[in-house]
Amino acid sequence: MLALQAVEHAQIDSARCPLRAFISSLQEDERRVDELESGLSSLMLRLLNLELKP
Repeated sequence: MLALQAVEHAQIDSARCPLRAFISSLQEDERRVDELESGLSSLMLRLLNLELKP
């Protein structure tokens, strides 16, 4: 799905070099995925450290 969005963004930004726009869009998607993974890792660590009360 990210590749499809990158293609769509590249087509919208046709004033620039299409390949550069495509690569830029992929890099932005990669950055967002990295942020999401980081947030999920942080959440998992917090959940692991929770103490359950009987």
